[in-house]
Amino acid sequence: MEKKLPKVFVNKIDKPLTNNKSVFYSEKERDQMVASKPEKKKSEKSMYWQLQDLFRDVPFIYRKEVSITLKDKVLHTKIASYNQTYLLTLDNTKIMLNDIVSIEKKE
Repeated sequence: MEKKLPKVFVNKIDKPLTNNKSVFYSEKERDQMVASKPEKKKSEKSMYWQLQDLFRDVPFIYRKEVSITLKDKVLHTKIASYNQTYLLTLDNTKIMLNDIVSIEKKE
């Protein structure tokens, strides 16, 4: 009943193994990596995401007066809608998001 099993071919390891060194990192190193990563300021956030936050914050954005700072002037208006490239105001002004420096709600 005793059957001999075939021998399994195994490659000979003739060099030092270092494959885990590139994958492993300690908790201390991770903290240093996270701390050295530059934080994004709110002003560095894309204008599209600033508008997303503004629309989530206010239930009816068209009722709120906003101050839009452009590269060359400041507008005081109400926002009707927006998309990935431009912003529409209630007075039918189309403003490109690339031209906007900042948007602030007026209280």
